[in-house]
Amino acid sequence: MTLLLDLGNTRFKWGWYRGGAFQPGGAATYDDTLDDALASSLQLQAGERAFAVSVAAIERRAVLEDYLLSRFGVELEYLASTAEACGVRNGYLSPTRLGTDRWAALLGARRVFGSVAICVVDCGSAVTVDAMDAQGCHQGGLIMPGLGLMRRGLAHGTAGLPMIDDAPVHLFGRDTASAIGSGTLLGLAAAIDGLAAEMRGSLEGNVHFILTGGDAPALLPHLRQPFVHRPNLVLEGLMAVEEARA
Repeated sequence: MTLLLDLGNTRFKWGWYRGGAFQPGGAATYDDTLDDALASSLQLQAGERAFAVSVAAIERRAVLEDYLLSRFGVELEYLASTAEACGVRNGYLSPTRLGTDRWAALLGARRVFGSVAICVVDCGSAVTVDAMDAQGCHQGGLIMPGLGLMRRGLAHGTAGLPMIDDAPVHLFGRDTASAIGSGTLLGLAAAIDGLAAEMRGSLEGNVHFILTGGDAPALLPHLRQPFVHRPNLVLEGLMAVEEARA
């Protein structure tokens, strides 16, 4: 069994590669104590492995590394972005500079959907949009602020606008909270739709649109492109690497 971990900026997720299949685990924020978040559901035996994708701060990674080593005697291994893996060719000019979360999402998409053109959107602290053709060649992608960053930017960059965590969605907001909540959510959804449509125009064949990341459930109802929600896409990319090793 291999423990699979997706260490994001604000939260982390886990699952398992067990018996040739993916088994979903859970998710927690870094504010949760590890014993509370993990002890009841995360079990490893001596000799089993832990494999992670990480964009988290070094100190957050260190806490998880120490926890796994002290509790289970398991060292945490990290995915690296490479020029090619699992049928996917990295499109970055310097392949190692592509974020490993984006690389894993592409590997997961190829594993799940096969030899088709793909547009992957990961909606986390940042939103990334990546395109891959049917031959598995990553075309490159885009990065923009995520929903939380947009809202914090308005609150911190202005004197009179509040921080909004959530608000009803209306096209015509009639109070400031609704205007900010709706504007950021609908604006981000429109940006994703527009960029996905542009990328579809540059790819041949039928393009599969995949949405993942923590804000995906909030954005999905407002997207016009036919996105499929794959909440564990990054972990599925780790599983693709594990399958290739077997």
